[in-house]
Amino acid sequence: MATLEELEGEEPGPTAALVLAARDGDRRAFATLYRNHGRMVHGVLLARLPRAELRDALQEVFTTALAKLASLREPERFGPWLATIARNLARDWFKRRGNTRELAHEPEHFDGRPDASGADLTDALGLLAAMRELSEDYREILVLRFVAGMT
Repeated sequence: MATLEELEGEEPGPTAALVLAARDGDRRAFATLYRNHGRMVHGVLLARLPRAELRDALQEVFTTALAKLASLREPERFGPWLATIARNLARDWFKRRGNTRELAHEPEHFDGRPDASGADLTDALGLLAAMRELSEDYREILVLRFVAGMT
């Protein structure tokens, strides 16, 4: 699987055509779908799961999508369908573990902090605490916009 940095640019090609090609076994088409939608899925998962679970969850979302690709009735709706798979996976993750939901673990340190006094870390922890108070939908919107760079 590609790293998040490798998911930066969306490759050209209509989504529906890529989905149909992937259904027919075209691995390159599915790899392009992964690159085109990986950041969005990462954002959906980041809003719901602990950071330590993201890599495995991202892989599981795309593995599930590949296995169920034939059941997608509207290939042009691949992105929303994939987001639904990610949301369901996150919900099931907490059911299996019986854990309460957390946005992320609090950072032990704040890398790249220009302020040696720790004010940036304090701000980051305050922001994290505030985001934990938001509904799941609002949290997802913020993560998709400011972490995944979506508009």
